[in-house]
Amino acid sequence: MNRSTLGRTLFAAAATSTLLALAAPHADAAPNPNACISVNGHTKNYGTASCSTTSGANVAVARGDNATAVAGDGQRNRAAAYGNDSTATATGGNNNSALAKGNNTSAYAGRTIGSTSTGNNNNRAVAINKNATSGGALAGGVEGSNNSASAVNTGTGFTGSVAGAGDNNKATATGSGAGDGTQSGTGVTIAGAAYGNNNTATASGNGTGTTTALAIGGDNNSAQASGGDLGTEAIAGNPMGTPPDDNNTATCNVDGGSAVATGGDTVTC
Repeated sequence: MNRSTLGRTLFAAAATSTLLALAAPHADAAPNPNACISVNGHTKNYGTASCSTTSGANVAVARGDNATAVAGDGQRNRAAAYGNDSTATATGGNNNSALAKGNNTSAYAGRTIGSTSTGNNNNRAVAINKNATSGGALAGGVEGSNNSASAVNTGTGFTGSVAGAGDNNKATATGSGAGDGTQSGTGVTIAGAAYGNNNTATASGNGTGTTTALAIGGDNNSAQASGGDLGTEAIAGNPMGTPPDDNNTATCNVDGGSAVATGGDTVTC
C-alpha cells in the first residue's frame, strides 16, 4: 500500500470513528427520528434535522426537531447540535469546534453570523441548556483564534457567552435564572470577552435579574459578576472599543451591584 492510499485509508477510519462518536445517542436521550450526518460534503438526513459540510476533514451532526449543524470553509472543523431548535456552526478557519446541546441552544465557532471572514482557528463554543421545557443558551468563540466560550443554562431564563474579535479570549456563563428563555427577557446571564486579546469574563446568575460580565475593548482585562433578582454588572475595559483600555479588573458579587474598571484599574463593588 503506497503512502497516498495509506493516508486516505487512515483518514477514512479516523473520520468514521469521529462520526460514530458524535452521532451516538447520549445515555439519557430518547430515540429521535430527526437526525443528520455530514462528512466532507457527503450528507444523509432524516426528518427535520439538517446539516452540511465542505471537504477538509469537516464533520457535522444534528439530532432533534429543526436541529442544524454546519462545518466547513476550512479544515478539521466539528459541529454538533443535539436538541430541538439547536444550531451548531464551525466555519471560517481550521480546528474549530461547536457544540449545542439541549433545546433552544446555539453555538458558533470560527466565523460569526453573517460574516465571510477566514483565518479563525482553534476556537471553541459550547452552549448547553439543561432545562428540557424552557430556557435557552448561546455561545460564540468567533472572529479570531484560540477563543473559548461556554454557556450553561439550568433555569427558565437565557444564558449567553461570546469570546472573540481578537485572540485568546475566554467567556464563561452559568445561569439558573427565571424568565422566558430570550435575551430580552428576565433571568439573563451574559459573559463577553471581546474586542481585544487575552480577556476573561465570568458570569453567574440566578433569579429574575440580569447578570453581566464584560472584559472588552482592550487587552488583558478581567471581569467577574455574580447576581440574582436585582441584576449585577462587572465591566473591565472600554465597551466602545476605541481607544483600547488594557489591564483592568472588575469584580462584583453583590446582587444589584456594579463594578466598572477603566484606565488600568482594579474595582470591586
